[in-house]
Amino acid sequence: MIETPTKKHQHKKSPEKKSIEQKFGYVPLVLTSAGKIDEEMGGDLQKVLADMYENVWSEGALPRKYKHLIALAIALVERHEGQTLKVLDKTRRAGASEEEIYETLKLVLWLRGVPSFVHGERVLAGMMRR
Repeated sequence: MIETPTKKHQHKKSPEKKSIEQKFGYVPLVLTSAGKIDEEMGGDLQKVLADMYENVWSEGALPRKYKHLIALAIALVERHEGQTLKVLDKTRRAGASEEEIYETLKLVLWLRGVPSFVHGERVLAGMMRR
């Protein structure tokens, strides 16, 4: 059975969490969860995930703002409201303008909505011919 850590223990930040918070301005929930698992079972899951997080979200060929706009598009497609709101907040903090966010929304509409409309029209047309 995994015990719930005490409040005192919950506020202790690992070097990995401190590094991510300094670089990105927040600590992803997955790192907190991984830290709890590491405490209970031993291991370095938190470090592995922190390294991966930093690798994925750091500036590279794609600026971080663009990465967040892509993540926003994916969250919108997945239709998960809570995740979409979190990603939207991070996208804004990464420097995306309202116009860039709006264009991302239009792109999602075009890529997901239009094909659904065309498919629906074809299905309805087939039903009408019967």
